[in-house]
Amino acid sequence: MGIDFDMYAHRRNILKQYAKEHNVSMWQLSAYAGYKFDTNFARVTRTLTEKQLDNYRHMVDKIAADSR
Repeated sequence: MGIDFDMYAHRRNILKQYAKEHNVSMWQLSAYAGYKFDTNFARVTRTLTEKQLDNYRHMVDKIAADSR
């Protein structure tokens, strides 16, 4: 069984869309998650698990709440 890159891409797109809906940029999310460079965060989000996706969604919620 190989790696399902389509599922990873799907999760990344879900995360990007979720952030966009909450007016949070991926740059803000990467900084909040503690990544110094956005490219490192991009590399990490290429292989998101379902649990990581949930964690990043919670971060988006916190960023959106703080910016209100």
